[in-house]
Amino acid sequence: MRIYSMSMAATNKYPPADRTSFKCDLMGFREAHSLAKTLVKKIKDSGYLPDIIIAIGRGGYVPARFVCDFLLFDDLTTIKIEHYKRAADIQETAKLKFPLSVDIHGKK
Repeated sequence: MRIYSMSMAATNKYPPADRTSFKCDLMGFREAHSLAKTLVKKIKDSGYLPDIIIAIGRGGYVPARFVCDFLLFDDLTTIKIEHYKRAADIQETAKLKFPLSVDIHGKK
């Protein structure tokens, strides 16, 4: 475990964010599972069946995996978009940090 100290603040480009004003929704495994199941029902009811699922890293990996499992296919890839300098400090614009590593042309 690493303890953050004030002396580190002077050398760290991004000291820990102020978590008292950071608003976010945290969901558990069961809620992510349930929401993914609901999404897949909507996808199936619409008649649309994707060829690939693209997960947005960090919070999108687990829900994307559930969607793939419920659709009974395994074409899953990831990207990472950063909108934060660190956990709770939002930047003005989002940036694609890790783009797709596979060719998705012609896929839906």
